[in-house]
Amino acid sequence: MAIIVAALTAVATFLNPNEKATSHQNVGNKYNALRNKVHVFCTIDSSVENSEQELIKQLKELARQRDELNQDSPPISSWAYKKAQKVIKDKTIKNQ
Repeated sequence: MAIIVAALTAVATFLNPNEKATSHQNVGNKYNALRNKVHVFCTIDSSVENSEQELIKQLKELARQRDELNQDSPPISSWAYKKAQKVIKDKTIKNQ
């Protein structure tokens, strides 16, 4: 019994699920903030009389932030990706 407990403790320490969950949550919050910025850009900034050059500059900055998030994000397991993809597809079909 003690060997099993020690093995499970070692596995849990190695996998560190709390740290991974926190990391994914932080990145998710950053993606949400970026999504809000994009929403403001699309609905407000692009409709205000801004120069085309300024809009391009803002769009490039949003793309840079997205690229930075993509580089810094922890990897997602293939099963989690497929599950999320299915949920998104089901919601899209439901909303049509």
